[in-house]
Amino acid sequence: MKFSEGEHVKFKSPDSKYKNTIFTVYGYANPGYDNLIYLMDPHNRILTTDETSVELVLETMEFEGYTSTPIFDEESQVYHGHLEGIRDLVTWEADRYEDCMESFQEAVNDYNQFLNDVKNIKHSSGGGM
Repeated sequence: MKFSEGEHVKFKSPDSKYKNTIFTVYGYANPGYDNLIYLMDPHNRILTTDETSVELVLETMEFEGYTSTPIFDEESQVYHGHLEGIRDLVTWEADRYEDCMESFQEAVNDYNQFLNDVKNIKHSSGGGM
């Protein structure tokens, strides 16, 4: 997986001395070292490591009172998530990290439309649950 400059990553190994540190991707080494990545720690110190030893830190997204945290599936190479804190299961999926927010917002809009439709059906039938 190629990381972009400015993304936040953490070390995969729970045994790493940096296990609780979030790093910012600073860039890649020379072209001859394709997997060598430069990271910057919170104190602006540069660390060099192999890109396979770190993973992207995915930040929780918020929209219209709903939250969701993206998850990257290595096998299918897609990002996915669900609306957190609700009884219904509402999921979303995106091919690129940059598209996660848009997919999440579409899921929220679809869910809100569903809730409005259910409310209108209950109201027009005179019934309730």
